[in-house]
Amino acid sequence: MVYAIKLFLAVSLLMAIAAPFLRKRFGGLLSQKEYWQVWFVIFGSAVVSFLSLKPYIFVVGVAVGALITLNLFGKDAKGRVATFWLLLLLFPPVSLSTDGLAGFNRVLDLNHLRVLSILVLLPGAFSLATDRHIRVPAAMRWTDAFVLAFPLLRLITAAPTSTLTSTVRLAVEMFLDVLLPYFVTTRGLRSAADLKFVVSRMALGLAYLAVVALLETLLRKNVYTELEFIYGVRWTATHQLWRGPFLRVDGTTPQPIIFAFVMMTAFALWSWLRATGGVLLGQGRMVAFLLFVAFILTWSRGPLLGFVGFLGCLLALRRMPPMRFLSLLVILVIVGGIAYASGAEQYAYEALKSVFGSSAEETSTIDYRRKLLEASLALIKQSPVWGVPNYTAYLQDLRQGEGIIDLVNTYVAVMLSAGLVGLACFLAPHLFVLYRLLKHIRPAAERSRLLGGSFPIAFAALTVAALFVIFTTSTYSIVAAMLLFMIAVPSAWLAMTPEERKLADAGEEAPAGGHGRRAPLPVFANRGMW
Repeated sequence: MVYAIKLFLAVSLLMAIAAPFLRKRFGGLLSQKEYWQVWFVIFGSAVVSFLSLKPYIFVVGVAVGALITLNLFGKDAKGRVATFWLLLLLFPPVSLSTDGLAGFNRVLDLNHLRVLSILVLLPGAFSLATDRHIRVPAAMRWTDAFVLAFPLLRLITAAPTSTLTSTVRLAVEMFLDVLLPYFVTTRGLRSAADLKFVVSRMALGLAYLAVVALLETLLRKNVYTELEFIYGVRWTATHQLWRGPFLRVDGTTPQPIIFAFVMMTAFALWSWLRATGGVLLGQGRMVAFLLFVAFILTWSRGPLLGFVGFLGCLLALRRMPPMRFLSLLVILVIVGGIAYASGAEQYAYEALKSVFGSSAEETSTIDYRRKLLEASLALIKQSPVWGVPNYTAYLQDLRQGEGIIDLVNTYVAVMLSAGLVGLACFLAPHLFVLYRLLKHIRPAAERSRLLGGSFPIAFAALTVAALFVIFTTSTYSIVAAMLLFMIAVPSAWLAMTPEERKLADAGEEAPAGGHGRRAPLPVFANRGMW
């Protein structure tokens, strides 16, 4: 209890410093009242996280915090979407197991995502499902089908070898983790004002997490991860990770690579918000620098390469015709596949070890992942279409000291469990949304932007980078939710009228040096329906 209070006081002191510092940076995005409302939510999440002490108290605290946040943000659709995504980022992954409840073995593991889905999204889903004014374009129905395809395939393939209880549990988990967030987000964000309402609050929460990363570096301790000892619940494979003498920060996530993924998403959201003209140039750069520093402090190799790709895509999409960019992207994928098939990947691994491997331990992780990839691909060749049932039994010799098979490649994991059919279902919504975003990019109109990019450019670049990064990590914890976010939010934007899409990027650049008048944002003026 004493240790939990010490951690809470450290985080509280951090908030007391960060809140006034960030006030000017968000002045054009959030009114003073809205700004301090978000900080109240952030502080409340810290109270629940550090002072609950027991998983069941934590779950109750998340529920209470969700209801309070709803009262602050509003119980309409955009308020529910903002509440869900903000609190999803702010809480650590404490999970309450319900083993043996009412005679059933493991009914449902309750974490903050599922509590938020039940309390925040489910009532909103009922309201949206009965709203006859919601227009669902044909293209969004295609996205709906693509999003549903992979969970449905998993359910079908798991049913023959699972008990009825396990099958029902898997269906409930997919409904809470995937379908509810997707449905409420895509149907709930109906205007540019709604979109900015949600993303500006998320951006402030992400800026707070970036400051937490600085605190972890200063204390040389993963602050939220220390809660494992207090709750008696483990959510990390290794408690603290180091890159040489540097601590790898992880914020509220269970692993530095996941936190890097979140910070990359934060950078993309901020690049769009900055491009709307609602933030002074100097202030926008300062927040971008804060997010970038937090990203670097994760010392994650795969996300770093992905971030370079994100910046490259951001620049290319402002100068290059979208279809030419897409063609170049396809060529790069084909060349990469040919290079691997011809054995040229050996040079890439050696280059990675020379650049990132400063110790025998660090180079061994690169070698381990290479061996795991080779063994997995050999298994996939035996059953490429539908995957390999119980594939972990064939990889036992690659089990690590923590007792896990660290399958840190999402594509390999999907192909092992569901084959090429599963991989196609997994990629389909991302590629479909990416293609539609590219069709809405007008490079000539982007060249006047001094920093960042329009909504389709920011999310197209983020999607490409994310699809690269998950080559180096699995979609557990918040990664799966953020990938869903990258489908749902662009789908909502694409479903808006052309006028609303223009409003999402409305604004003018502030003069260099951070002085001058801010452009008025529709987030305060236009809250209308279609």
